[in-house]
Amino acid sequence: MTKQLDVLHPSVLTAHNNFGIDVGFLLKPKQSVFPFDIQLPEFDCRQVEHGASYKPHLKAGRQRKGTGSSNYGRKVERTMECLSCLERHYLLAFEHNNFIIDIREQYAMADDAVIRRLVEANRSIRRTDVKSIDFVLTLKLPWYPELIYIGVSVKEFRELCEPKIITRHNWEKQACASLGWGWLTATERDLDAVSARSRSFLREFTRRTPVTGFVHLLPHFAKLIRSTRRSSTLSQRIANASKALGIDMDDGFRAFAFSVQYGYLAVDLSQEMGERRLVSIA
Repeated sequence: MTKQLDVLHPSVLTAHNNFGIDVGFLLKPKQSVFPFDIQLPEFDCRQVEHGASYKPHLKAGRQRKGTGSSNYGRKVERTMECLSCLERHYLLAFEHNNFIIDIREQYAMADDAVIRRLVEANRSIRRTDVKSIDFVLTLKLPWYPELIYIGVSVKEFRELCEPKIITRHNWEKQACASLGWGWLTATERDLDAVSARSRSFLREFTRRTPVTGFVHLLPHFAKLIRSTRRSSTLSQRIANASKALGIDMDDGFRAFAFSVQYGYLAVDLSQEMGERRLVSIA
């Protein structure tokens, strides 16, 4: 049985304080288990699709500069487009935050005045005529009754003082505020390098493996992992838990990665992770 959630109408909230959410909360939230029983609305208040039906405005490989990448998303299991390595690191971080139930990258925010002028001038509308926000996150907080939307601009810290970026950010912030959405900037200075490497390490075990085949295993697998000896390496702990469940080591590593990402295991990602390393599990 899934719980259908309503789209938050802009008039219900004021987003000037981002609902108390900052970049630190997005990167290091309180421990929580992902609510698999929640069903996203089909559309948001702008009639843009949620979930697997969403199509990003821009795609990796089409930009003139930056290191783009296409990544298999975990929240909704679709291909997600990151236009830089920094965006990819943030995508992995957002996927480990279980209050975030949808991630929509390269989200188009058309400027109605610009579109109107182009139409009146009988000019075709190019992709570059439509502004986009790097990420729009949808959150469900247990202490808040409705869905919350937060726009996130991911930029290098040195870019923040550039006039064109300041102008763009002012526009993004106002556009989000007009919808009752929050808005934040995020830079490489907010990221912990070790945590980023740990998330990338875990990502390697799942790649394009759907979580659906593992959901029923995760609570039992996590309990078995917690019961293994703390002095054992990660591989040893996974081997013991896998043997008890009758699964092979490959699926054991996948189950471990999913257990961490979806909140069944509280692992200290700020410590270097490796198959032969000890791992701190609460």
